[in-house]
This record gives sequence, C-alpha cells and structure tokens, in this order.
Amino acid sequence: MSNRCQTCGACCAMFTVLVDAAEINNKAGGYIAARLTALIGKNRYSMKGTEGRRKRCTALIGTVGQSVTCSIYAGRPTSCRMFLSAWELNTINPKCDLARESYGMFAFSAF
Repeated sequence: MSNRCQTCGACCAMFTVLVDAAEINNKAGGYIAARLTALIGKNRYSMKGTEGRRKRCTALIGTVGQSVTCSIYAGRPTSCRMFLSAWELNTINPKCDLARESYGMFAFSAF
C-alpha cells in the first residue's frame, strides 16, 4: 500500500508545525535548515508557512488532497514524525480527521 499521506497533506496545511530549537541546523546536531523555520516566541520555532493564520508548510510540495510530498521528509521535525494519520498503527487521530474534513476529504475514521 502506498503512503496515503502522499495524496493528502491536509495536516501540513492546517496546523502549526513546531520545531525544537535543537533540530535547526544553526545548532550543533541540527538538521533542519534555519531558513525553513520561523521564530514564533522566545526559543519557540515552527516550520515557515505554518506560523501565521493561513497555514501551509514551506516544505509541502503539491496540491492538498491530490498529490503531495514533503521536500524534507527524511529530515522532518519530530512533531511531524510523531503525527500519525488516523488509524495508522490502529490509533485514532482526531486532528488528522479534522484536517482532512477541512479540505473536503473523508475522515480516515469513516472507513
């Protein structure tokens, strides 16, 4: 089965994607380009594009709901790694369903 997130991407275009300061490459061991992040508070960062009111991660390529990919997938933030699609690993994720529904897609929990 192909990764169903590659036809979705709604979470990347709905939520603030938090980035731990230690993940940014201006710190030793960091791997996310600083130019892809935004300072959103004292020592708080997000992926650029998700910090404002209209959200869309700068690393998201493609059309939400059709075909998307993450340009930094192998080195994406921990918050992205921890965000599972609904029913991935048999776990409910209401945020995934909410994001999908906001873009006119069926919630995975409806299947």
